[in-house]
Amino acid sequence: MPLTGSFTTNIQNQILDTLAGNHMIDGPLDGLELGLFTADPGEAGSLTDELSGSGYARTKFSVGNAATISSGVGEINNTLQINFPTASGAWSNIGFAAVFQSKSYTRSIVGETNSLERDTSGNNISNTRMMIPAAHCTAVHAASVTSQTTEQPDQQISAGGTHTVITYDGSDATLYAAEPYSGNSTNFVRMISGPLSGVCFDIVGEGTNTLTLDSHFKHCEENIVGHKMEVRAKLTIAELTGIVHNDTNAYDSTTNLATSGSGFLGGSSSTADRFNIHKSDQTLGIYYCQSAPAFAGDNGIRALGSSASGDAGAVPLPPMELWNHFDQTDDDYCVLTTYQAADWTMTSQHTTGGSHGHVIARLQFEDSSGTATPISVTSGQQLSIAAGDLKITLD
Repeated sequence: MPLTGSFTTNIQNQILDTLAGNHMIDGPLDGLELGLFTADPGEAGSLTDELSGSGYARTKFSVGNAATISSGVGEINNTLQINFPTASGAWSNIGFAAVFQSKSYTRSIVGETNSLERDTSGNNISNTRMMIPAAHCTAVHAASVTSQTTEQPDQQISAGGTHTVITYDGSDATLYAAEPYSGNSTNFVRMISGPLSGVCFDIVGEGTNTLTLDSHFKHCEENIVGHKMEVRAKLTIAELTGIVHNDTNAYDSTTNLATSGSGFLGGSSSTADRFNIHKSDQTLGIYYCQSAPAFAGDNGIRALGSSASGDAGAVPLPPMELWNHFDQTDDDYCVLTTYQAADWTMTSQHTTGGSHGHVIARLQFEDSSGTATPISVTSGQQLSIAAGDLKITLD
C-alpha cells in the first residue's frame, strides 16, 4: 500500500539554515527510521499518536537511490522492502507514518580470533580505531568568528604545534575544560560556514569571548573571520558504552557484557575491552570497562594505573575529524582493544536527537487511487512496505 508524504518544517528549516550558513545539516548515521501513527504527526512532528506496545518498534530503512523527478516534483523512495516486527497484539487504525533522522551509531568490531594485529606485548588482540563522527556529538554553542590571530606554519607556541586564537560574538561562554584523567579538552570547534566549513579544531584554551584552537597546519592561514562556528561536546566513554558508575547491574553475570546493549565486555584491566587514547601530555591513556565482583572497586570505567574505584567515564573520545591533526599535543586518536573472541557489534548508547530523534517527514497511507486509507495489523501479522511504496517529496 502506498505511503506518501513530504518533509516537515524541521528539515526544511535545517536546509534553509544550511544555505544561509547558520547550520550544517547532518546526515543520518545509521540510516533512517520509520514510525507508525494513528493520527497525523503534522509539520512539527508531534509524537503524541505514535503506536506503542504489542511488539511495535520503529524500523530502520534506507533510500539508496538519488532523488528523481516525478510529475515535476522531486522525490525519494525506499529501494528495499521495509519489514516491521511481528505484532504481538492488534495495531489498529494506522493512518500515518513519520521518518526519523536517527542519531544512533553502530560499528562492527573484529574479535581477537579473527585479527592478525598484535598489541604491544605480542598478544593476538584486535585493535580497532573508534571512528566517532562529529555529527554524533552534541552541539552546545554557536557563534560567529570576529577576529583571529594565527601562528605561522614554522612557528610554535605553548607546548608545541600551531595555534589560532579567535574571538567570537555574543555572550561569553565556558567552552573549554580539561578532563582530569586524560587532560584532554571536553569540547571541540566545527566550522559551519566559509572556506573551512566542516573542518574541526580541538580547543586548547579560552579567555573572555576567545578560544585558542589547535590549528591544522594546512589551514592555519585560512581567513575564518565573519564565518560561523559551533562548539560540540566530545562523546565520553560512559555515553558511548552506557555503563553507569557503580551500577550493580551494569554487566550480565553470565556473559560479562554490558547490559546497556552497547556490547562492551567487562572484567579486569587485562580481560575487559579497553580504550587507548592519546592524552594531552603526549602519553597513552588506557581505560577499561571494569566489572565487579570479582574485581574490587565496583562497576564502571576505570583508568589503568589509577584507583580501581575512580570514575573515568567522562574521558572524552576525539571525533574522527580531529585525527588528521598530527600535532603531538592533541588527543587525536582512540583505539579500542577488544578481548572478545568473536566479531561483535558496538551500538552507541548516546543520541544527539533525544530519545526519539528528529521527525523529518510525515506520510499517509493511501490506496492505489490516492485516497487516505488507514490500515490495521492483527496479532501474529507483520506489516511490510514494498520497495518503492514509500515516497517523500519536496512539495
